[in-house]
Amino acid sequence: MAMQEGQQRYERKQYDQALVSFNRAISLQSEPSGAKQSPQLALSYYARGLCYLSLKQYGSSTVDFNKAIYLDTGLNEAYYNRSLSYYASKNYHFALADVSRYILHQPSDTAARRLRIAMAQQLSEYEIAESDAWYLFRQSGTEQELRNWIQCCMMGERWSSFQACSDTALLEYAQFQWLRVERAWVFHLQGLYERSNAELNMYALAADSDWKALHLKADNYTFLGEFAKARELYESLLEQKPHDANLWVDLGTVSLQEKDYSRAERELTKSISMQTDLLAFAYLSRGMARYELGKGPDACQDWNRSHMLGESAAAEYLRTRCQSKP
Repeated sequence: MAMQEGQQRYERKQYDQALVSFNRAISLQSEPSGAKQSPQLALSYYARGLCYLSLKQYGSSTVDFNKAIYLDTGLNEAYYNRSLSYYASKNYHFALADVSRYILHQPSDTAARRLRIAMAQQLSEYEIAESDAWYLFRQSGTEQELRNWIQCCMMGERWSSFQACSDTALLEYAQFQWLRVERAWVFHLQGLYERSNAELNMYALAADSDWKALHLKADNYTFLGEFAKARELYESLLEQKPHDANLWVDLGTVSLQEKDYSRAERELTKSISMQTDLLAFAYLSRGMARYELGKGPDACQDWNRSHMLGESAAAEYLRTRCQSKP
């Protein structure tokens, strides 16, 4: 009776009153004249633990879940909810162990999978997070789950797994051709610029005007030293977004590599006047162009600004080419 009363109060979110009922149920079951059935007593401790969890009394909820599990090791829900208590208390290792124990017996519980992803990321256990994210995508086949999985791969730099699984995704889900751009970005991060562009060329068959893809392709050409191709793409992108300050940095970098220092100075000056997000790098690069143009004092001034903005490479230029030191 007390147990049933407590469950009704719990369902009505009357947690303090539910605690009174569960306390009575535990007391009755613990008395010598009580039933002394461990599974029933385990359920009572489990129910009271849920109340404490709802009241955010995580220490008390953990104690009750411990008692419930001691009395009935097969009470899987107690492991799941104890993991919530541990997680809220920032005991992430214990939380991960408990939710993993629960998923072992309830592998299709998507809420538990999402919880484990969050815990695994907190502990930098990216293999676990990536595996659960891939499972969720395979269960749903939705774009959002696919993007969540990509994020897990990126966080853990799990490149080989990303390539293998994205191969599968592209074969089975033809509508996700944008995944090729993500694959190209992964290849770019690994310094595999030709493979990155090859992936982008395959994507271009489906979408030849994707701004992100074209920008990445231009960046790849820059790293490959194919500056004319990079310039052509950057200039076409600037026709679409003439006020994109970061694109002017990219174009100025190409001009610097081509040793067209006057042009580089103009382009980098434009990016600086637009307050590019890459301000420290822009000052560093403009300093290089100005130095080659014989504008030593102006170059040193740019390098000093770059250094003050946090660009570590500027210190070497100040040390070797300027009288003043940082």
